[in-house]
Amino acid sequence: MDACYGGLVFNRAVAAGSLRFLKDMMIRPVRQALTAGKQDEPVADGGGPRAGHSIFTGHLLDGLEGGAKALEGHLTASGLMSYVYKQVSSDIHSIQTPHYGFLSGDGDFVFDAPALQTLENNITAEQDTLITIASLEIPEEKEIASDSFSIAKQFLSDPKSTIQLHDLIVHHVRKVIIETAQERFPVEGVSFTVEEFTRRLQLCEDATQDLRRLLACVAYWGTEKHLPILTKAISRVTDHLKSESGLVIWNSLRWYPTILLSYAAGIAALANGRYDNLQGLFSASVAPLRASSDYDRLAPAIGDEILDIERSNAFKQLPGHDKYRVPRSEYLYKFLQPEIDDDLFLGKDYEFMFDRFEVFLSLVNATVRKKKESHVWGPVGRFGWKASSRTSRENPLAAIIQEAKEEGENWQPFKAGLFGVDYNLFISAAEDYLQMIGRLGWY
Repeated sequence: MDACYGGLVFNRAVAAGSLRFLKDMMIRPVRQALTAGKQDEPVADGGGPRAGHSIFTGHLLDGLEGGAKALEGHLTASGLMSYVYKQVSSDIHSIQTPHYGFLSGDGDFVFDAPALQTLENNITAEQDTLITIASLEIPEEKEIASDSFSIAKQFLSDPKSTIQLHDLIVHHVRKVIIETAQERFPVEGVSFTVEEFTRRLQLCEDATQDLRRLLACVAYWGTEKHLPILTKAISRVTDHLKSESGLVIWNSLRWYPTILLSYAAGIAALANGRYDNLQGLFSASVAPLRASSDYDRLAPAIGDEILDIERSNAFKQLPGHDKYRVPRSEYLYKFLQPEIDDDLFLGKDYEFMFDRFEVFLSLVNATVRKKKESHVWGPVGRFGWKASSRTSRENPLAAIIQEAKEEGENWQPFKAGLFGVDYNLFISAAEDYLQMIGRLGWY
């Protein structure tokens, strides 16, 4: 927007060093804007680097013709906007300050991406590539927004603010309960279609966004005294869930908000080595969807619901997901990355933490089931198709089991109580689960 007084109020900006998956970024909706100046600022209509063009437009055209390309060769709207900002701000003839950012959505417009050709030709369907997104490299003039996430961090840093943190979380829990109420997601009389499935996913994702970020914040920075707040949130979100006659997928999808919250909080806990918070999360008391269920703790309860979701093959019917071995896991992997990276700045460690979380979730399920049912099972995540790798970082399941064997009962996750008190039972369950993954024949 090359016009006087064109500055807009943007609802978010990309932080320096942020990473995004290239293919995933291209399919997310987005509205971006680049203005020639602030909302109270006139701008020049001439004097640019190109004859007949303004300062703003001249540098914009330079950027589109290659000046704004990143080192990897890709050209995105974020990169273009960052380039124009720097060029116009430093132009000796300029007295204006461009502004740019996102009006809505979390994708990015991609003008050119050489890496796409490599990805399209790669027969390994699960592969994508992380690219660095250009960002504003000078401090913004406005103060940091006082959103709930920032407020939660302030409460966590003040020992006297535990009650305020509790009330903040409870407020958002109530909001999630209202927005995911049973009447909004009928399970009977509604046929399964990809459109309806996608609509329900979107509603759950929108409803839980604030609470996801808050629980991730508590799981990452919280201490022992904050753990009851984390577990209470999970327990209350599941209180109103009950099974009804109707499609199994619609019943099980009622747990999708809880699955989202669990992934966000669990990944955050692992990212800061807070195995105590992860154990508390997995052990949170929940109301099982089915009265016949033997499991009233979070980890095995969501394991049951994930199993029913997997049996429906619903995620596999989403566009582009039919080629994935674990489409649910791949979907969550891509969906949660921008949010967690923006808040916790995990960078390329995100994949490592995501896979570790799914392994821990599965091994907890395997251990619980071996104790109660004498057989093992656990939801299979992306680690399933990685099981053939010989390197520990690329075979997270084998790596974690090896860690446990080497450190024995002093292994921090075991000491935190993640797998109960019987170390031998856990190792036996883990080895059985590893054999189960091998029988899948995915490699």
